[in-house]
Parts: sequence; structure tokens; C-alpha cells
Amino acid sequence: KTEDKKLYSLLLSLLSEEIKMDDKDKDITVIPNVITFFVSPEKIYELHVFDCFSSKLKNVRFQQSKEYKIVINGHSKGKKSIPDILVETEGSTLLIDVKWKILEKEPSDEDVLKLGRDVKVWKKSGKKLIPILIYPKIVNPLLNRKFNRIRLNFPDEKTFGFYIFQIDISH
Repeated sequence: KTEDKKLYSLLLSLLSEEIKMDDKDKDITVIPNVITFFVSPEKIYELHVFDCFSSKLKNVRFQQSKEYKIVINGHSKGKKSIPDILVETEGSTLLIDVKWKILEKEPSDEDVLKLGRDVKVWKKSGKKLIPILIYPKIVNPLLNRKFNRIRLNFPDEKTFGFYIFQIDISH
């Protein structure tokens, strides 16, 4: 029925889903006078973790950027490294990348590579840089693993170490 299709499309728009009125119509249907509201869960979790750190520590900064350059075919291009959280302490800097995904076994290569890039960009002489990945804590006995420090050993005998923590989303 027409009324059912309209109700269905309104519900889908509230959920920020694509609206298809029938199989032939592949476009998104725009319904006048309907406003959808979508909040990115990963951004909310980043802010939650930021609040956890800033409520207990001083000098906590959210998404500071630092420029670096890459060279492609002889042409230099400016890029930005934007870790989610930086915490400055007396002798060290915590460089924190917050992830909104379930950590089942170990972090993905992409997560580790981004963290490694950020470490190279933000490294300061004389100050220890502590890289950290933070994932949501899931209450599941099968996934309840405790990670401390992970150290990657590469063939050239260089290593890259970082910490992994899980922070509960309910606090």
C-alpha cells in the first residue's frame, strides 16, 4: 500500500538507510519535510575516551594535527597526521589512536601502520613517545583477552612496540 511504503521510507530515513520504493528504482528518494539525525558512533567513542583521559590527567589534547610531506614521482605533497588524543606528561607523550571496532585477536595491519606513521611524524628529540591503540571493551568471555605491549620484529631487526587497551563504553 502507498501508506505502508511511505511509513517504510520514513523509518529508513530516520535510520539513515537508503530508501528504495521498489526494485526498479535504484535512487534515494527524498521525502520533503523529513530531517534525519545521525551521530557517528566512532566520534562519540573518541570523545568518551578523551573525557576518560582529561578527567584524570592534565595536558590532554584532542585531534591535534601535524604536517608531513610525501614525495610521489619527485613531487612533494603535504599531508596531515591527526592522532585522536595526545597526552603530554613530564617525560613522555602518549600518542593515542582510538578505534571503534571489536578487537578479536590482534590489531589490523592498517591500524598498526597508521600508528607507526603517527609515531614517526610526532617523535620529538629528548621526549619518550608512547604509542597506544584503544578499542572498545566488549564483555564476552571469548574476547576477554588482556593485551599489554605488542612488539613487532621486522627482517631488518628493527622493532616497533606499542600498547593496546580496551576502555568500557558504559562509563
